[in-house]
Amino acid sequence: FLLLLLFPLVFFSQTYPFREGFEGLPSTQVPQGWGGTMKVLLDHGLNDSKGLAARVSSAVTVDSAITPLIGPLTSASSFSFYYRIIDQNIYPSTPTDLDVGDQIEIMISTDSTNYHLIELIDMNNHTPSFNFVKKKIIIPQYADSAVYFKILCQYGNGSSFYADFDTIVVADDVQLSVEDISIENDIVYGVGAGSFLVQAGDEYTGCMDFAVTPDQLRDELEALLSIGTVFVEERIRFDNATRYRDLHVFFEGLSSNI
Repeated sequence: FLLLLLFPLVFFSQTYPFREGFEGLPSTQVPQGWGGTMKVLLDHGLNDSKGLAARVSSAVTVDSAITPLIGPLTSASSFSFYYRIIDQNIYPSTPTDLDVGDQIEIMISTDSTNYHLIELIDMNNHTPSFNFVKKKIIIPQYADSAVYFKILCQYGNGSSFYADFDTIVVADDVQLSVEDISIENDIVYGVGAGSFLVQAGDEYTGCMDFAVTPDQLRDELEALLSIGTVFVEERIRFDNATRYRDLHVFFEGLSSNI
């Protein structure tokens, strides 16, 4: 007799675009189809919903998550997510002030073995907050490739902490809304006609003719909207190992990439 044992098989093929908000996934488990040890936890996402959480301390110094295979990407692809870092003690009472060695690495791989760093969050660029912050990384160099993304959270010193993530999206880069400019950016600089530049902390680029507040820029863009279509794109780029966050505005057939 030939005995056939039938087991349910789950296949995870590459997909694009990709979006995961974790709401439909079981709590306290690694997301199905993902690698690593980070788990879905209730109250660790946006609006106290479910999120993907890393838990690191002097006892457990590394926690990570690896996405399923995603792609093929395009020349306009971006990787975006919301994150926050909160002390483990009486969670979520205290935003974490990162110490030496505390960091989050965002990495990408085409073969699931060799990963390359595309974003680093550490004590030099992280601002402690209860609120989630959105990060977006433009990755045109991986066009036509299917890739894996790894989130690697490391403990160095100081307080044990959770690193919470939500709404992970890999898709063609979408334009920023006018409201996003006002909410997310502190100072916006205007450079000539048809182009604007965002200053993010001490990082900026381009020649500045005059400075305007985010609300003033929003008013300017709303005026332009009455004339024609306005597209706003945020892009992250590297120049001589310096990371820049640029804002590009296109309208009425004109464009300027600052």
